Amino acid sequence: MTNKKDLEALSWIADHAADSVCVCDGEGKIIYLNQAAADLVAPQSDFSGFIGKDETTYFGVPSAVQICADRRDMALFRKEMPSGKILDVTVFPLHGESGEIAYMIESFREREAADNSPDQDENILFIYKSSGMSQMMSLASKIAKIDSTVMIKGESGTGKVMLGQYIHRYSNRRNGAFVSLNCAAMSGEQLAEELFGLEGGPGEPVKPGMIDVAAGGTLFLDEIDALPLSLQTRFLYDLHEQVYRPIGGRKGIPIDCRLIAATDRNLHELVAKGEFREDLYYLINVFEITIPPIRERTMDILPMITHLMERYNRRYGMNRRISDAAIDVLSQYRWPGNIREMDNTIERLVAMAPEDIIDTHHLPDQIRFQVATESGAGEGKGSLEQALAEVEKDIIVGCYEECGSSYEVARVLKISQSKASRLIRKYCHQKGRKQ
Repeated sequence: MTNKKDLEALSWIADHAADSVCVCDGEGKIIYLNQAAADLVAPQSDFSGFIGKDETTYFGVPSAVQICADRRDMALFRKEMPSGKILDVTVFPLHGESGEIAYMIESFREREAADNSPDQDENILFIYKSSGMSQMMSLASKIAKIDSTVMIKGESGTGKVMLGQYIHRYSNRRNGAFVSLNCAAMSGEQLAEELFGLEGGPGEPVKPGMIDVAAGGTLFLDEIDALPLSLQTRFLYDLHEQVYRPIGGRKGIPIDCRLIAATDRNLHELVAKGEFREDLYYLINVFEITIPPIRERTMDILPMITHLMERYNRRYGMNRRISDAAIDVLSQYRWPGNIREMDNTIERLVAMAPEDIIDTHHLPDQIRFQVATESGAGEGKGSLEQALAEVEKDIIVGCYEECGSSYEVARVLKISQSKASRLIRKYCHQKGRKQ
């Protein structure tokens, strides 16, 4: 039950906030929202009609309840409203005396239309419960306000570009452009031209470089470890002097952009090998953020999978659900491709699974094999054979359920019908189906 004194205080906070604010109880029911939040749903709407309704009805998924479960600090994530609007959300859980969530304050900021392009990775970057991700996002929020260079480290697929976009969006340069350039995508000469621009001859147009395009905003250099040494030397000088010259040009142009660099390699090792300049490393590494891989934040896997299932069910008009057994396997998988791999895996499962219930036999073979092999490790002699047998069982059961006969199983798996019949008897004898 909402305390009247609490409601008055929370209402005052919402009415005096610069952003759109919605106040919910511990179950996600709206108890108050300011006019700006109501206008996100329908301009000039009467906010009294929202009271008592679930906040996801109007502001979309994922729910604040799901995000705040087991959390004591703020969380940053993204919602997609039923209308299609994309919201950047900051939620603050307020706890009662016994530790339960009493209230949640959600602050919404609508993304600019130009920034509403589909981003498969970015949404799930902000779905987390683990303390490691909480600390990382708290650090990113603080760094965003400081106009210094940032180095983002993390394995492939962890969302480095997305974190760079987040830092830009909450920086003092957010009204400027966010320009991303992959240093490994082109040769040294092409990269120099792309980065610094090209000054043409008399009467010829000048090709602006990314440093110029990012003026007033942020320049994001991905895979900066691939920057050739010759360019490293020039870039070091330009950054130090805060002036650059286009290729073929003589006149210096002031640098007016924030630099965020990213890498999935160990730059310390590259410096030791002479492959990366030490002075450039320290110049661009004023602030350092490392995104932990999924295998180090297993608490985040379930909410991420839930979020992705909701997204792709909505996108493809499906009603897929995932079994507890399948979730258990996905939670044990090490996700070497991190967020990108998880996103692609869940989309494929939702779009292609032959049934509404996604079970273990629907999961990709490499996921089931890795989990079965690792779970069998250390169990003594024969553990590898046991792991392989589990994988074989999943394949046979899944194929037989889909095909319905040993003849079809043999054809699909390219084995003899006698072997198919034997394996079906071995693994599917309780299915009660004719062979």
